[in-house]
Amino acid sequence: QADVGALEDLKAAVTMATSRFKKKIDGIFHLAGTFHECPAVEETKESLDEIFHPKVAGTIALSRLLMDYPEAFMVGFSSISSVFGGSMVGAYASANQFLDSYLEQGLSGGARCYGLNWSNWRDTGMSLGLGAAREYLGEMGVRDLPVEQALHCLQVALNQPPGRMIIGLDAEKNYV
Repeated sequence: QADVGALEDLKAAVTMATSRFKKKIDGIFHLAGTFHECPAVEETKESLDEIFHPKVAGTIALSRLLMDYPEAFMVGFSSISSVFGGSMVGAYASANQFLDSYLEQGLSGGARCYGLNWSNWRDTGMSLGLGAAREYLGEMGVRDLPVEQALHCLQVALNQPPGRMIIGLDAEKNYV
């Protein structure tokens, strides 16, 4: 266990894991994040720090860690909100947009980066407390993916060339 935004903590965790399992790192999955709904005008320094730390500091620390493993890939779990935004999730959308942009920059530098902009994983992780928002998102064309389907999508994505992918949109809906 380590603070994703603290490079030295990450290096210590990797050293412990590689020693224990006698394997090198082939890749990193960056899933860390924090979510809350709040109008942008009501955000505080503390609430922004809470949202930005895992995505911004975590992305930077993990990419620096990967410099020691040039053969490794990075998979960043981002959100569909970084593509479409939302009136109550501006900070969350911005933090995920940072991750997306950073991974795209890594791609242009030749790194093997996958930026996956996910819809909701049904009843899992940050999607747990969606409640009424789930129906609204469905009307907007954002699918609520059962875990098995999301894992299948992940497998398909990782069998594509590295890049950015939006996963979980309903092709029958019109997006605004």
